[in-house]
Amino acid sequence: MASNIESSPNPPIISVRSSEGQFLLSPNENNYNLLSKFNNFHDDSKNCRISAFDPTGKYFSYCNNSKCIIMDLEKDCLVVAEINRPRISYLKFSPKGNYLITWETFHVSKENQKEAPNLNIFETKTGNAIKSIIHKKQLERFVEWTDDEKSFAFMNNGELLFFDTTNPDAVSNRIRMENLKDFTFNSVSKCVAIFVSGKKSEPSFIRLYKYPDLVNAISNKSFFNADRVDFKWNKSGTNLLLLSSTETSQNSYYGDSTLHQINTNGESQMVQLSKKGPIYALNWNPVRDEFVVVYGTMPAKVTLFNGKSEAIFDFGTGPRNECFFNHQGSLLCLAGFGNLRGRIEVWNVSSNNRAPQELASFQADDTTYFEWSPDGEHMLTATTAPRLRVSNGFKIWNYAGEVLYKYPMADNKELWQVEWQQGKYPTKPVAKKTNLPVVKQETKAYVPPHLRGANKPSQIINKLHQDDEKPDKDLKIKPTNKPSDDPEKQIKNLRKKLSQIEDLKKKQASGVKLEVNQLDKIKREDEVIAELKKLGVY
Repeated sequence: MASNIESSPNPPIISVRSSEGQFLLSPNENNYNLLSKFNNFHDDSKNCRISAFDPTGKYFSYCNNSKCIIMDLEKDCLVVAEINRPRISYLKFSPKGNYLITWETFHVSKENQKEAPNLNIFETKTGNAIKSIIHKKQLERFVEWTDDEKSFAFMNNGELLFFDTTNPDAVSNRIRMENLKDFTFNSVSKCVAIFVSGKKSEPSFIRLYKYPDLVNAISNKSFFNADRVDFKWNKSGTNLLLLSSTETSQNSYYGDSTLHQINTNGESQMVQLSKKGPIYALNWNPVRDEFVVVYGTMPAKVTLFNGKSEAIFDFGTGPRNECFFNHQGSLLCLAGFGNLRGRIEVWNVSSNNRAPQELASFQADDTTYFEWSPDGEHMLTATTAPRLRVSNGFKIWNYAGEVLYKYPMADNKELWQVEWQQGKYPTKPVAKKTNLPVVKQETKAYVPPHLRGANKPSQIINKLHQDDEKPDKDLKIKPTNKPSDDPEKQIKNLRKKLSQIEDLKKKQASGVKLEVNQLDKIKREDEVIAELKKLGVY
């Protein structure tokens, strides 16, 4: 796979890490119905801990029970470096793949009874460490970089420290603040956001800086009741979503969550959600300044917002708790995994001016992992351990909901990790209609995987799954010119639509911001009146 080019010449490779070892799979001549071992690579170590592709698709690294290995995929899996650290449990490459960050559980050496660094940054091509520190707490992300890899930052002992790769031993900048809990460093805009937890009666706050000026904040946002904050940047690094949450609350055992937005122009606001309940997922479109939020008590609601946090489309309600844009920003997947049945919806969101259209809906039972292929046309679902230790394996689908490839694990074998190689692929037109109809499956009692196929029917019924509802289509406009055999019914329906339009016009006049499909409904007023005139009742 080539890196740093307009588009990748070959389909992406798939990494598989399991109790059978570590290996790579690739489609034969772009045919996903048949996958084969990439360069016949297969490390049969039974205890491979972790693996990762670099963002360019050039390098691949994994750690077996003895060492960490870095391979060049462009050179037929040539091993470019080996790092003798068998305990590594975290791997992540820098934006251009020139550095590899590793972390391992902190321990004291039995030989010399000294604390040894457990967070390291290595040069990819040589395996030499450029930075090593002690970092006892495990995080989802340890080190963040600028896009050019000239600077990087991490938190240590309550301080946010910045370094230059030309001189990684010296701190180039820092932020020292009481109760500093988290940060994010955008690689594109080079903006830094910090989260400071408030004391008893004081609010928590977010401050946004433009690196390297870490004295004068360009934007601030404060709020109460926030134990943690999750950060979500838009593609350009100018808009930042802040999902603040509490561990517990009076309203819910699982705590409360609120969504805020802050930008580099100094503006901040709360994102108004139209249904009460938890916020399950949110994501920015990787191409346009739009984001989608999945929220509210089940069945959850899904709304598309523009960069000003204005609602522009309502996807209705349904059994969903995840949302995923493909890399080209043309397709959106809404899904219900975990304690939901595994329904997947694929929506066409490729147009700025046209409302999203649902392309397909299908079932992917027991999914614990989902990922779009970087080509934007295929997706991967997997059932992995330790979340589920039975029926492990993965499937490759097209966005019409057709299964192209299945990889079931053998009995008593476990799948631990599976992921696509990264790369750049051109945007292709989205088919207006899929070849497969929308799959509508009968609602049945949920049966855990280990009880399926048993002689006795399961007595376990998941009420949440029984409450599955179709997406709320009330805001979507239905054709008014559909023929009807009963004139009275037709008149009744038209009057109802006209009444709804009048209600929307009153809301608009009072200053309420309407969604795109509601505005379209108002535009259809003349058509509704014309239909009534044809029936002689207006």
